[in-house]
Amino acid sequence: MRLRADADDSPAGAAVRLALEQGFVLERRQLRDCGVADATVRRLLRRGEWSACAYGCVAVVPAPAMGAGPRHYGLRRAHSLRAASAALRHRDHVVGGASAAIIHGLPVLDIPPLPELVTGADATFGRRAT
Repeated sequence: MRLRADADDSPAGAAVRLALEQGFVLERRQLRDCGVADATVRRLLRRGEWSACAYGCVAVVPAPAMGAGPRHYGLRRAHSLRAASAALRHRDHVVGGASAAIIHGLPVLDIPPLPELVTGADATFGRRAT
């Protein structure tokens, strides 16, 4: 896979390794923490090697091509990246419903307009608090 080859010892390589662990997306803050300069991020976005999937988030994969293959492949991939970035921004939520099915490659009747997120259960659910 090309992404594994990009995960060298450079700051961008450290960012790619981190993105591989969290759905191919990174927050801009995480990129700065890895040592990737803003100019490098802008250059990779401009070249199309990386893509902006949501406000404040960058995907380390190219933007989904809407013209290659069936149209819904690109829409599903774009939705997957938006759902991963939404879950990354909202740490107490997880991707659920049709968005989770799309991420796992399962068929859905319709792609939701926004990523579907759900909150985790309360830690004391089902037991008495002491």
